[in-house]
Amino acid sequence: MTAYRFLITTTTIIFGMGKATLSYFGLSTAPTTAEWIIVALWGSGCVLLLELFFLKL
Repeated sequence: MTAYRFLITTTTIIFGMGKATLSYFGLSTAPTTAEWIIVALWGSGCVLLLELFFLKL
């Protein structure tokens, strides 16, 4: 197993369990909010990496 696959697998499991736990305790908007925050952070990181790559910084 490569490091990339390990990272993707563990991240999916961790965030999935977190969302499932929030839903189990009856917090209906918390899983969606957590998902939006994660996507925003991930997207910001991807944009930053692309900018650094194309600007060759």
